[in-house]
Amino acid sequence: MARVTFEQTSFDFKSGKSLLQQLEQQGHCIPNRCRKGNCHSCLLEVQSGCVSEECQSGLSSAQILAKRFLACRCFNVMQDLVVRMPSGVLHRGEVMEKYRQSDGQIFVKLVTDVDDWQGEAYISLVVNEQVYDVTICNAPMMGIIDLKIPQDLESLQRWLTDHCRIGRALDFTGPHLRPG
Repeated sequence: MARVTFEQTSFDFKSGKSLLQQLEQQGHCIPNRCRKGNCHSCLLEVQSGCVSEECQSGLSSAQILAKRFLACRCFNVMQDLVVRMPSGVLHRGEVMEKYRQSDGQIFVKLVTDVDDWQGEAYISLVVNEQVYDVTICNAPMMGIIDLKIPQDLESLQRWLTDHCRIGRALDFTGPHLRPG
């Protein structure tokens, strides 16, 4: 049986569940959305070992050369594997503005170096070891991402209201395309 190592955690890979599911069962927060390989938000990188071609289906040749793969498509691991979040995937944005709308949604404006998305996109905010998928509600602008936090993300709304101040740095992955 093959062993998988991610962030100092090693476990036996069990066929029948994706690597994404098994990493979540181990307590890891891996950004994800569609769980089908369309959004590419669960992108990981091989440090040691190799993955099957099906895990890299839909990726660019540059991503494949960089040993990137989609954890949601990884159902078979034949040899020991050491993986990590790809370097350069985690971005940081600074809260420039935040306010609550009358409909209960919170809008947050981040200043960041990310400005390359198209269509309906979202980012995965990492807050207190939780991952929240949040819709981007503006077109790409130089260094600005506007976020819409709906009421159903109660814990994130509460954290933003109670603990997040203007100037606070937030980590995120993405932007990711919404699966169509």
